[in-house]
Amino acid sequence: MDISQSVIDVTCPKCKVGISASLKQVVQQETIVCFACCSKIELVDKDGSTKKATRDINKSIQNLKNTIKKIGN
Repeated sequence: MDISQSVIDVTCPKCKVGISASLKQVVQQETIVCFACCSKIELVDKDGSTKKATRDINKSIQNLKNTIKKIGN
């Protein structure tokens, strides 16, 4: 499981329609296009907080998997 594939909702600042974006897109600070009004929306990972949180959560998931494997042995 990779948390960066998780989807979040982003609101178009122009038309206020909800748009889906993956955490990976936020980390990479991609530009997405609103399907309703065709506005370009620049995703911003302020202070790298999404990147850090994604990395930390993925690491925690891996640690949990490793612990479960050890219990099963």
